[in-house]
Amino acid sequence: MADAALSVELMLSEDSRFCVDTAQQLDVVNRERQDIERGITKEAEEMIEALYLDHAGIVRYADGWHPGVVGIVAGRVSRKYNRPCVVLGNEGNLAKGSGRSVDGINLVEVLADCDEHLGSWGGHPMAVGVAVTKSSVEGFLEAFAKAVADHAGGEIEERE
Repeated sequence: MADAALSVELMLSEDSRFCVDTAQQLDVVNRERQDIERGITKEAEEMIEALYLDHAGIVRYADGWHPGVVGIVAGRVSRKYNRPCVVLGNEGNLAKGSGRSVDGINLVEVLADCDEHLGSWGGHPMAVGVAVTKSSVEGFLEAFAKAVADHAGGEIEERE
């Protein structure tokens, strides 16, 4: 959400005034990011509770969500519902974001089964990045839920 170069400059600087000012600036940006994450998490959870609790795999997208924070949201949602989850934000004509998995579900294999709906994707078994054209989000949502169910062999056990 902010330019990473500012953090690097802070770490390399020997100017104490610059360091204090920059640290305060970064703290403000971090607090804003945390507020945005909390808001997106709340919205995603409300959508899931209302419509998607029965899905083995969860995909959530909203046009107002920032793609720079959706990975953290995906991790929170995945842990809360014990389901693989992809959360997408708006980036021009794309829905772009991140996915997180749970034990026993390989996201790379799941996304390989959904490839026809994806513009680009990559990652490892527990975390992925994806880009989808906005017109393909609904198809991806359905394909992802089915692929997760297929890879899980049916139901994913509830977390105790």
